[in-house]
Amino acid sequence: MSGNSFGRAFTLTTFGESHGPALGGVVDGCPPGLPLEEADLQRDVDRRRPGTSRFTSQRRETDRVRILSGVFEGRTTGTPIGVVVENEDQRSYDYEKIRDRFRPGHADYTYQQKYGMRDHRGGGRSSARETVIRVAGGAIARKYLRERLGVTIHGWLAQAGPLRFALADLDAADRNPFFCPDPSRIAELEELINRLRSVNRVVAPVELKAPLRSMEVRACSLTPERLARLRAADAVVRRLSHESGYDHEVWQFPVILIPLGTAAAPDSVVLRPIHSVDGMTAQSVPMPDELLCRMCTAILDIAGIAGVFYDLTHKPPGTIEWE
Repeated sequence: MSGNSFGRAFTLTTFGESHGPALGGVVDGCPPGLPLEEADLQRDVDRRRPGTSRFTSQRRETDRVRILSGVFEGRTTGTPIGVVVENEDQRSYDYEKIRDRFRPGHADYTYQQKYGMRDHRGGGRSSARETVIRVAGGAIARKYLRERLGVTIHGWLAQAGPLRFALADLDAADRNPFFCPDPSRIAELEELINRLRSVNRVVAPVELKAPLRSMEVRACSLTPERLARLRAADAVVRRLSHESGYDHEVWQFPVILIPLGTAAAPDSVVLRPIHSVDGMTAQSVPMPDELLCRMCTAILDIAGIAGVFYDLTHKPPGTIEWE
């Protein structure tokens, strides 16, 4: 698996998994003589540390950074700088139920397909936990730029959903869990996050062959039959979108299979056409009624499909979509 090293003149190579004993990295290319201690890295690592508020991951980690090499008497030696952060709150038993299942919005399926195996414990190498060493390596580069070139780097939240924020107080960005530079609008952010958590997904039901009373969507086993249904539904969407010219209006059209239905037809399909400029944010693209009805009719003719949902969520695509 390549792609674990970043940079050329200044190179960071990371290692470790979410539920392994530790994560670490080696910085190669930092010039000698730069004053450097663990506290220089710890400040930035603490900013991304989980469990610091109810709006972040609740994994409890101290994330104490240790420098193992490349520093002598408080200054860099010009040799590789080794850093490590130990894992302390990895609860692998929490993930046993998904050992043979794939989570939507994660890299589980992609990793399995690419490498033929995966670490189901928190995503293994594909977990966001891996970024702790990127932050530590970035802190070294950040200090070098400030000390040697007079370049300072700052980051803050500029937009969250429909909320845009002006740079009112840069120092305030480090004093709230959102890194918002306008302390007068923290309450708006809290309200937005709470509302999104309570909704989870905005889905408009189009048609169901069975009555819908209440539902709880769970991760489902990925079987050849389910893949066949997903491929068939995707083929319908591709064909009708192309015939109508609608495919020129969307950036991506995820077709998602969910385990919601009856014994005879165990699954349903979610359609989520979106437009995006940067691949990080997205807007739902309205679908003409006539096209939507044609798609629903054709998809409901697929054996094993009980319903079709039209998802209006302004959310970028996850990693387990059939594209």
